[in-house]
Amino acid sequence: MRFNDIRSYKDEHGIIRRVVVTSKVKGETVSKAELIHGNRYRVEPLNPQKLKHRGRAGILVGFVNDDLYNPYQAKIKFEDSGRVGRVDITDLIQA
Repeated sequence: MRFNDIRSYKDEHGIIRRVVVTSKVKGETVSKAELIHGNRYRVEPLNPQKLKHRGRAGILVGFVNDDLYNPYQAKIKFEDSGRVGRVDITDLIQA
């Protein structure tokens, strides 16, 4: 079973600027990704049936938070269309 540990870091204004996602399988760390506001990322979900936005690249422009102010989605400005879309933060890799 895959488990994702998501840690967010805020700036002096309380805005989330950096998120660290650590994926673990059976207690062992499989991958670790650091998502930083303004960097370029590509959408590559692990689930092969998840096709929306697969292979698209763009700039990270923000995060979407749940009720407890924990980030669960990222806002990406895609290079091919210039539009902003939402993707799961676990689906992003460094481009």
